[in-house]
Amino acid sequence: MWFNILKNPILEGDDIPNIADRRYTLASNMANHKQYTGGIVWESKDMEARGYAFKWVSEDIPYWLITVFEVLDKGKGKGEEYLKEFISDLKAKEPISIWVVTVLEDSSSFWERMLQIGIIDGQTKYYFPNDDE
Repeated sequence: MWFNILKNPILEGDDIPNIADRRYTLASNMANHKQYTGGIVWESKDMEARGYAFKWVSEDIPYWLITVFEVLDKGKGKGEEYLKEFISDLKAKEPISIWVVTVLEDSSSFWERMLQIGIIDGQTKYYFPNDDE
């Protein structure tokens, strides 16, 4: 199953392994994302970042909605690089707009910057508080 991730970073449905990776906080078990219709999971080539996204259509306009994005080695400036990899893989599957939803409060400045420099097309303006507060 992990070979599929290395070969194809975008997984759907039954191809999503039910294996927990305790290194992650938000994206520890990729199978938790199976319940979303059209949902996919993503893992970076070096297995140091993960994300969840699903396709959403609003007023006949399709979007990729990123609901979880997590980088293991936080604070090292790798988030933008991994996000670009994630978005590149999403757009290879279907080249549509990218929006981010369910933003954690402590990551809001990162997402604002990604929006300002044009890496994402939009984001929610509601920030969820971090669990540790």
